[in-house]
Amino acid sequence: MSKLEKMFAAREALGTEHGKALESVDEKISLLLYAQWDDWKALKDTLIKLDDSTEYGSDEGGIYRWVRFDVSDVAERERPYFDDYMLDRDGCVHADYENGALVTQEGPSIIVNDDGDVLDEDSGKWIIHRRDYKGEEHRAHLIEQWMDKSGYFPGVFEMDRYGNVGTVDTKALAAQYVPEPDDTDDEEA
Repeated sequence: MSKLEKMFAAREALGTEHGKALESVDEKISLLLYAQWDDWKALKDTLIKLDDSTEYGSDEGGIYRWVRFDVSDVAERERPYFDDYMLDRDGCVHADYENGALVTQEGPSIIVNDDGDVLDEDSGKWIIHRRDYKGEEHRAHLIEQWMDKSGYFPGVFEMDRYGNVGTVDTKALAAQYVPEPDDTDDEEA
């Protein structure tokens, strides 16, 4: 029986009514598991991939970035410790055990919906309406103006009715924008 197995056996033997002793055993289990996970090359490589991932989704927490990760290597009884480990080490990364992925929330973002309206998630306000612009370059220009004016530069994403998410490179699109003579409302954004 390994040292880790002994710790789990000791934890189960104590029961939940022995709070201090249980805390001590949990701390020892955490130390053993954290040392193991600190040396886990597949985890380190996956965290690097997550930083560069272009796979996005959305849920009740907002827009997230994700990358596949074989979480089956984390035993069911170790998962609460792994969740704590990820919070302690990376703060915003968590394991999606159901879908086999590591996930990180993007935080409040600017979202362009199917109808072309633009939402600032942080304030919960629609900042640009479809009727306010002509083409995606103009929209990107207005978004860039809004970000410059507000001093707030979040990620910009398009999201359809089905929750599919993609990034929008507003800088590149805005650089392509050529104002038409009747585009007088740009300063209102």
